[in-house]
Amino acid sequence: MASSASLYTGIIVEGSRDKAHEGAPDSGKYQEGTGVNPVCGDKITWYVRLDQEKKVIREAKFTSAGCMISRASAGLLAEMVQGKSADEFLERYRELKKATDIKESAPEIGEETLQGKKWLALVQIRGYPARRKCAMLAWDTLAEVVLNSLATN
Repeated sequence: MASSASLYTGIIVEGSRDKAHEGAPDSGKYQEGTGVNPVCGDKITWYVRLDQEKKVIREAKFTSAGCMISRASAGLLAEMVQGKSADEFLERYRELKKATDIKESAPEIGEETLQGKKWLALVQIRGYPARRKCAMLAWDTLAEVVLNSLATN
C-alpha cells in the first residue's frame, strides 16, 4: 500500500478547499439527495437541476461534512458534471467505480489535460481501500439523485 502522504496530492488538497459549487441553492427546482458513510461519518447532500427534456445536468451543488478526500471528490465531481448529459455522467461514474476497485485490473489513464490529472487523482484511491468509500460517496449519491430524477420524470 502506498503512503498516505502520496494520497494528498495538490489536486486533492485544492479540491477539498474549492467552494465554487458548495452550498444549498437559494431557490429553484432541484432534485435533492443525501448520502452518508456510516463508517466515518462523511455526509453529502446534492442539489441537482436536470433538464429533463435534454437529460443534461444544468447545475449541481452540494453541502458536505467530512474528510478531505470526500470533499475533494465532491468538488471535482461538481465541476466535472456541469452541462454534461446524465448518460455521460453515469458512464464516468461506472468507469470510476471500476477504476477504484482493487479487484479490477488497473486502468490506463493519461494525464495530458487538467481533467485527466483530476481523474487520475481520484483513481489513485484504489491504493487505499479503506478510503474508497470516502472518494465514492459523492459519486454514489449523485448517481442515485440523477437516476431517481430520470425515473420520476
